[in-house]
Amino acid sequence: MKLIGAVLVVIACTIYGLEKAAGLYKRRRTLADFLDALRFMEAELLNNARPLPEIFYELSCHAGKEVKGFFTYLAENMSRLGEESLCQLWCDGLNLDRQLSLSAIQRQELIRPAMMLGKFMGEEQAKVIESTISRLEPELLKATEEAKAGLRLYMGLGLTAGLMLAAVII
Repeated sequence: MKLIGAVLVVIACTIYGLEKAAGLYKRRRTLADFLDALRFMEAELLNNARPLPEIFYELSCHAGKEVKGFFTYLAENMSRLGEESLCQLWCDGLNLDRQLSLSAIQRQELIRPAMMLGKFMGEEQAKVIESTISRLEPELLKATEEAKAGLRLYMGLGLTAGLMLAAVII
């Protein structure tokens, strides 16, 4: 009976380690989805193809899974644009969407384009988005490396903690 309990403890600790590592991979996916969405916005603004509310609606339908909620919030709240600034709506969306797994630096960089969106011509807005993309791309590389290292670390820590607890049980 002790052996079964020990094996279950090892498995539980290892699964916990895998879940922690999965959180790092989610941060990487969220950042990659935001970069794709920003690239789409930049292209649309450069071509003067659509106004921002339509771009947000398009992204709410077709953006990556991790950021779809953020753009859905923006698309649904465009009617409040006179009462609140686009920057305020953008920041609220970043803060209200609890599924966004981003670091403080990444959130800060994502606020930067909100300050300029809707205030200037398409080309100027696209330049701000391009600048944000160039600042977030190193963050994506960093998040990728952290996810790879975190997988090994959390998996090892979970397994080690499980084995230590199993030794105590037996």
